[in-house]
Amino acid sequence: MKSTPKNLANSMKFNGILLIQTTLTEMQNNLSVFALSSTEETVNTTLKENVVNFSISCQILKLGQNMLSVVTTGNYIYDFLSDSEKASFQQKKILNLKKKFQKYQENKVKFHVLLEENGLENKEYNLELEPTHMFFDIDFFKYFETFFKDNSHIRFQSKKVQKPDQSFEAEIIKNISFVLFDIKKVKENEFFLENYLGDVPQIFSELTPMQGQTIYTVGSPYGVLSSELYKNMLHKGIISNVFHVKKIDSMRHKILQKYLFSLDMLVISGNEGGAILDEKFNFFGVLLPPLSLSNSDAKYISFGINYSFILRLIVDSNKRMLSENASESSEIMESKAKMIYIDEYLDKTQKVIIDPFEKFMSFEHQFKNKILLFKSLFNICLIMYKGSWASGIVFNRKKGLILTVSHLSDGEIGTNPKAFVKFANKNYIYLGKFIKKSTGSYDIGLIQIEDTNYFTKYKTLVPSNLKLKNDVLVSKTIYAVGYGVFTPNSFNYPMISKGIISKIIYNPLNVPKLIESDCKIFNGYSGGGLFTEKGDFIGMIVYNLKENIGGIRENINFSYHYKVFEELFASLKKNQVDKVLEDNEFWIKKDEFLEKAGELQTRVNVPIYKIETKL
Repeated sequence: MKSTPKNLANSMKFNGILLIQTTLTEMQNNLSVFALSSTEETVNTTLKENVVNFSISCQILKLGQNMLSVVTTGNYIYDFLSDSEKASFQQKKILNLKKKFQKYQENKVKFHVLLEENGLENKEYNLELEPTHMFFDIDFFKYFETFFKDNSHIRFQSKKVQKPDQSFEAEIIKNISFVLFDIKKVKENEFFLENYLGDVPQIFSELTPMQGQTIYTVGSPYGVLSSELYKNMLHKGIISNVFHVKKIDSMRHKILQKYLFSLDMLVISGNEGGAILDEKFNFFGVLLPPLSLSNSDAKYISFGINYSFILRLIVDSNKRMLSENASESSEIMESKAKMIYIDEYLDKTQKVIIDPFEKFMSFEHQFKNKILLFKSLFNICLIMYKGSWASGIVFNRKKGLILTVSHLSDGEIGTNPKAFVKFANKNYIYLGKFIKKSTGSYDIGLIQIEDTNYFTKYKTLVPSNLKLKNDVLVSKTIYAVGYGVFTPNSFNYPMISKGIISKIIYNPLNVPKLIESDCKIFNGYSGGGLFTEKGDFIGMIVYNLKENIGGIRENINFSYHYKVFEELFASLKKNQVDKVLEDNEFWIKKDEFLEKAGELQTRVNVPIYKIETKL
């Protein structure tokens, strides 16, 4: 790893592949959720000589000197449980796995972790594991229970290995649970681990999850197929949104923050259980199994949980296990020592931050380059109208004017029903109405809200950053901000997607009209904004490419270039807000170039050129 940063090289050593091996007969007897056909389709499963191999990403936890455990998600282990064990697990939120797997004969089920030390020999090490216990958190269960009821089009991506009659609650528990393993005590393992991890520090990040924050994931999605090719694949992305699940820790009289955050990055099934690293490659969180959108198998969304909470959950679940065992064996004493180590670490590092908006400046030093970007979130609002929703951009705070897409309004101007407008981090719903809609070529509407008190507190950045000509360049890094993917009840902040400007589309007069980007944009982003890394507004999101078979392509999308709004901004700059509200040329302007571009939004409408043969 000569070309790899030292911190990353160290963190990589703690990541590996959890390999589960069982016989086909045993699988069919005990894992009735599986069928051979689905096993063949699953990328992280193989069948060879009557042995079924499952793989999933996992991490080693270094809990003090020479005290190691392995942790991963429990979605595969859950399928080994009997119905009575699943019922007990759901009730108690913890399950002792030692008793269960000790009943198996040696050749029926085995667990291994595959580790690799890259170098001249590129050696691979296979260490046998013993599962200790499985656990989940009730607050996360309740959160996902509500989340899935509000978002019926989204589910965990596990349908290929899911029982047809698996309950709604069981599906959630299966995918939010975690499993802890001990590394089998044999001299060969201990000798290897001493040389492999003896002096390597495992550093846990103390950062608070923040939208737009750069993160890395480490996972082995196809590790069972080829560990040489697919072990510890590194991917880079950002945190798209943060969902807060809070709990009072009465023993310490603190708020224990449980952060669930969605990721804007490449998502691959099998990465679950892998590590999320911060910008300095410190351990930041753990990946959950991906979520899929019901209308397409190709659309996945990934979530993570902050590591400080995972460590706390390990301690609390382990203490419950140990309280049921009065033995003073060396194994029990080592488990207690591990929990004391984590407990002391968490007491030193645990912070009490109630909300990232209210305490924003308290961790400004963590995200100096994201301050302006974060503030731009408060220019984007959620607009709910007649059962549908879109995003909007604060255009003028004094008059309460918001730009959005006109296709949301159904052509109704100044009449009921009214629009409901919600701003980032505010539970209050403002009433508004469409007062303008383009009757020309633009898909632009104007909403005015009735109560403008909100704008006295938060200044809009949109009309104050008009000199953006030098920033709107192809390949420039940008951020798309809007309320997409999830239903309006699911989040307090808009989503953030990072990408680049793929192309600037000019009309025949060389005037920029559209910005094409590769940001990941979903339904609901329409009317949202494109921003630079400094938080400058450069465009309004309008539509994605739609394929006649594949549906919406999230990474091919189009936004109106800020030049389209130049007339509006010019009026605003001259304090001529009333001119914006008049039936001036902007609202009736015809633009054949934009109309033609809009028709090509759907791929089936793209003309097929007849090319004359020149051969």
